Amino acid sequence: LKDMEYVRNFYVNGYPAQRARSKYIYRNLRNYQEDGSTHIADGIVTSALNFPEHFARPQDLELSLQVMWIHNLAPVQEVRRDGEEVHILLKQPFFDTMLKTTPKDYNYNTFYMENAMELLDEQGEFYYNAGEEMLYYYPHSEEDLNNAETYVGDTELMMKIQGASADNKVTNMVFQNLKFRYGAYNFVSRNGYLGGQADGLNIKFYDENGNHSSAAQLTVNMADNI
Repeated sequence: LKDMEYVRNFYVNGYPAQRARSKYIYRNLRNYQEDGSTHIADGIVTSALNFPEHFARPQDLELSLQVMWIHNLAPVQEVRRDGEEVHILLKQPFFDTMLKTTPKDYNYNTFYMENAMELLDEQGEFYYNAGEEMLYYYPHSEEDLNNAETYVGDTELMMKIQGASADNKVTNMVFQNLKFRYGAYNFVSRNGYLGGQADGLNIKFYDENGNHSSAAQLTVNMADNI
């Protein structure tokens, strides 16, 4: 896949495949801080029990963190084993901001991992190695990849309808027989996903406009009778 930096969405015969993910749910035992760090914390510590021995590209990993009612997607920088524990170094400033904006009970919550070749072990999963520009897929037993129709999502916004203001709206438009398929949300791979109440995106981490809803392939604003 030439010049593809990220692949979060892969479709086979019209169905979305699952990014390779861990079989197990892990618990964050505690946060840890690197020597000399100015951050609140630089990563998390979990048990080495049922944890993969090695990751060839730990920088591709993403942690899916369940923090009480909030779901965050945290990009990984490095993974280190230390006896019966594993230290997972998370990318900054994402993790520092996450700790400032999430509940203090964070240390006692759980996570699973996505996006590593070492996690590709179930039918319907895929992994994209950006260094090789190669996508790996574990097909279902009934699939024939020689005849499969496959798509990689790359477009993050397929249609936007935007009025000038609340007094000057877009109005009275009709769309028929449109199908929105094979979209992508690579924003998360570039920036992580810092969630808020009701799965809102805590956009204050990215700009100063406050919280807003998660992205969509079709957005309509300042409009009526669409």
